[in-house]
Amino acid sequence: SAETLVERLVRLLEWTAENPDRSPARWDVLTPEERTRILTEWNDSGEPAGRTTFVDLFEQRVRQAPQATAAEFGDHSLTYDQLN
Repeated sequence: SAETLVERLVRLLEWTAENPDRSPARWDVLTPEERTRILTEWNDSGEPAGRTTFVDLFEQRVRQAPQATAAEFGDHSLTYDQLN
């Protein structure tokens, strides 16, 4: 909703003002509740939240199915092995 977007923008601006030397990669726009929902309620990887990374999961998929299609765009596609 518009209200949620405004709240995120205000948090981002406040954080940036308080941390001017920090990289934008460190920006955090999620509330603690949203973080919990994403990492626990929506986490269907079977891994405990915070115990694995996207890179770990990707590399696991490369080992499981290296020739499976990982990405497609138009007439082009890449397997997990190629993308890795």
